[in-house]
Order: sequence, then structure tokens, then C-alpha cells
Amino acid sequence: FTLKGLPMLYHGQEQKESHLPSIFDQDPISWNRDPEAEDWIRHCKTVRTAFFEPGSPVLYEPDDETGSLVVNRNGCRALFQLQEKAERIPAGLPDGEYRNLFTDRPVRIVNGTVDAADLPLLVQDPLADERRGL
Repeated sequence: FTLKGLPMLYHGQEQKESHLPSIFDQDPISWNRDPEAEDWIRHCKTVRTAFFEPGSPVLYEPDDETGSLVVNRNGCRALFQLQEKAERIPAGLPDGEYRNLFTDRPVRIVNGTVDAADLPLLVQDPLADERRGL
């Protein structure tokens, strides 16, 4: 939902499937409704509509050392943990308290890092103009 183009849900993601789906074999989805997952997907759509302009530039910053990914778009900074390699993730933001737009909860940046437990994180980036070279 933070990337360009049409958001895509992977096979079973809307039901929080925990196994890696096969692309070669039949792999049925257990179609039990999951209101929590459904609400999360709706919320991500709302956030996307509110904060990201269609076709706006996206800057990706993968970090193999911490197993994290930063996505910068429309004055926002999103952080994701792709692999559980670190307890604290470099945020690239000034220290302070921010509002996580994904969860509407406060999150603290300390020594330029954020607790991995606070991810995924989406905040309005006070350094956005600087990152764009403005």
C-alpha cells in the first residue's frame, strides 16, 4: 500500500496464512473470515488514499544488516522489518515522539532508532524536503 501502482495482496494474505504458498502445486486458502485482517487492509487503503498521491515518486532504502526497508513517499517515511535481525531499526529521523499513521499510536525515536516492535511504522517525515533536495 506504500508502493506505486495498484496494491496487491498475496495468496492468503487477507486471511493471515502463515505458510509460504506454492506457485507450482494446488494450494487452497482456508476461507475463514478474519475481521482483524480485513480491518487492517481497509485501514491501509485509507492511509494510502489520505497520504499518497497517485504516481508520486518513491525512494526505497533497504538495509540488509537489520533486515529492514524504508520507503519515502509524499513527505512520509515508512519502515518495515522484513527479517528479524535487529531489535532496533535505524529510522533516519530526528529523536522525538511521532504518531504512527498505521496504528494511530505514539512511537519514540531514540538515538536515531526505533524499536522493531513498533513496526510497521508510517510517520510524516520532518526531513522530507531535505531528502528530495529542496
